[in-house]
Amino acid sequence: MRSGFFTRLVIGAALLLPQLAPAQDFHLSQYDAAPLHLNPAMTGLFSGLYRIHAHYRTQWAQVASKPFQTFQASYDMPLKKFSVGGQLMDYKAGAGSYNVFSFLGSIAYDFSVDDADHHHFSFGAQAGFMQKSINFSKLVFENQYTYSNGGGFDNTLPTGENFPSSGIFLPALNAGLV
Repeated sequence: MRSGFFTRLVIGAALLLPQLAPAQDFHLSQYDAAPLHLNPAMTGLFSGLYRIHAHYRTQWAQVASKPFQTFQASYDMPLKKFSVGGQLMDYKAGAGSYNVFSFLGSIAYDFSVDDADHHHFSFGAQAGFMQKSINFSKLVFENQYTYSNGGGFDNTLPTGENFPSSGIFLPALNAGLV
């Protein structure tokens, strides 16, 4: 009876938690080559002393007035059963100079589930911060188009919009199991 309740609780949480934690992913061409970005439990899961990754992507340069740019760099290293690492991400998008910068520190614990040491689980967590900002003065709104003097766009006209602060600082927490 207890295991049935626990199973339903875990399934219910797995279905509801993604709805409570909306997010927008960064644009990487080869996201599978960014293990700390995929899952913090992958911190230190490699053969070697340390691992360094760097990714850069520019997209929509021919279409948008300002292309979307993504930069990601990470470092991790195993330390016996524990592993540590960190990652930086910087994402710039569009004409409004929307920017997301984040720094996350990672820690993972690796343990064997059999005596032969062939099968492992790794639990990882990341903690850090995320800073989001936008320049509202670079955005264009319907109220700034005019019919006077032959019509056109006039950026000196008021937007008719009330904007909150142009930046926000948020904590960032991630967890994973492999």
